[in-house]
Amino acid sequence: ETTVGPPPFYFPTVTYFTETEEVQLLDQPDWIANVALGYDRGPFSGRVSVLYQEGNLTDYGNSFRTVGYFDTYVRWDAQANYRLVPAVTLFGQLNNLTNRPDLALTSAGFYPGQNEFYGRSFNLGLRIRP
Repeated sequence: ETTVGPPPFYFPTVTYFTETEEVQLLDQPDWIANVALGYDRGPFSGRVSVLYQEGNLTDYGNSFRTVGYFDTYVRWDAQANYRLVPAVTLFGQLNNLTNRPDLALTSAGFYPGQNEFYGRSFNLGLRIRP
């Protein structure tokens, strides 16, 4: 008499494909810097400052060719103070001296998405302290 055992157990073949890609976080520039240079002498005080913000991704498309990002942004400001008497100071501020636009680009930089100008501004006034 011949005994036939169960058929051999079938293990399906499973193939896993893994692909990894390092990508930048959205709206997170790698570099942001603020630098100021000042001068103080007697009643006069002056400052010049610059803001640097490296370009950053704003959205991902369906391929690397359709990403959206903001271009690098640089802004210059200046300020001056003159103490007239111990409690009164004359001041002036110049903001966004170069009026550099905040430029959004799409499709790897070929097409501007938006171009924002914030304009220059100037403040002049007296600061009175009791």
